[in-house]
Amino acid sequence: MPLFEFKAKDKSGNIIEDLLYSSSKLTASTDLEKRGLDVISIDFKEEEVSKKRNRVFSFWISLQELARFTRYFAVLIKGNVPIIEAMNILREESRNSILLDMIEDVKHQVEGGTPLYMAFSRHSKHLPKIFIDLVKIGEMSGKLYDSFMRITDYIENTINFRRKLRDALTYPAILVFFIFVLVTYVVTLLVPRFEEIYKSLEGELPMPTQVLLAVGHFSRNYIWMIISGIIFIIILYSEINATRTGKRVIDKIKLFLPLYGMLTIQYNITHFVKSVSLMFFSGYTFINSLKESTNTVENIILSEELNKVCDRIENGSTINEAFRKNAYMPSFTVSMLKVGETSNSLHDMLDTIVNFNERELDYVTSTFLRLIEPIIIVTLAFIVGVVLFAAYLPILSMSRLIKV
Repeated sequence: MPLFEFKAKDKSGNIIEDLLYSSSKLTASTDLEKRGLDVISIDFKEEEVSKKRNRVFSFWISLQELARFTRYFAVLIKGNVPIIEAMNILREESRNSILLDMIEDVKHQVEGGTPLYMAFSRHSKHLPKIFIDLVKIGEMSGKLYDSFMRITDYIENTINFRRKLRDALTYPAILVFFIFVLVTYVVTLLVPRFEEIYKSLEGELPMPTQVLLAVGHFSRNYIWMIISGIIFIIILYSEINATRTGKRVIDKIKLFLPLYGMLTIQYNITHFVKSVSLMFFSGYTFINSLKESTNTVENIILSEELNKVCDRIENGSTINEAFRKNAYMPSFTVSMLKVGETSNSLHDMLDTIVNFNERELDYVTSTFLRLIEPIIIVTLAFIVGVVLFAAYLPILSMSRLIKV
């Protein structure tokens, strides 16, 4: 079924831009008018036409592909397309092998009478837990479209945050790479040439240059040992991080790292609050929203602290008291929860809290990147300065040797 991109105006004068599946442009325009929309423009989205595509082998489903899948699913549901037919359309739109297998399996499960959320839960390895929870809520409440749109917004916000982080770290990463190449060249190729010159002049290398030369010899003679050591450390870290005890130790260290610890706390708290908001708005009770959302927190230490908050509330503490004892929860968030609890307006307060925490996360991220970039540059400049000083120090004393 062809996909159309439209722009329309509703009865309140608001401009709406969205996607719509329809058999033709005329039918799409008619459907929009039936929904009370005044069509401004409607165009055939040629690159999104449903057609059988070649399967591309993959080991995972990227966030971009998942966001595209959930958004298109929401569009189809909004257009009253049956789930089985929606799966057929989405299968033709996908190329990722993992996603195609998931769509095919979910389709067969639903055809056999399995609830949609249970069909998706069979693929929890490739889906965030909040995805399955919100599909369950949407299916039980009859608000599946709202659930999929909330999932889409959640994933797209995560993508945007990661993109900002990646873009900001690109320049320091390139700088580190070229400095590494430069230092490697000086240590392994340039310094040994000075050694040959000194031998011919029967001179002795300065101590800093001897140290640099020893590092160069070791690097050249034991390069495979160094590479193997780096690979071993990476594998060891992965294995330790794969165990709960090891991950707990690593996560605790992360919280105490300068700058990075603050970013870790804000990132996890922001996603926790957003998860609570999504589940609470979708029909969960507040305490159940808290419990389920603690499972979405990546840092084990923070997750354990938030579980303690849930225990306090279940044992009779007020929401304000329970959160105030948490050392990692921002004071503004606690204050807003208190206002929402006393005024019985937690729904409204959660919106405010989510917006505030997202702005705080942007600010903390920007601050972290603004500080980390000059730190990296100064550190690298110091390393390069020391290496070049040790490399060219012999030149300063070479004239003395020649005179002798």
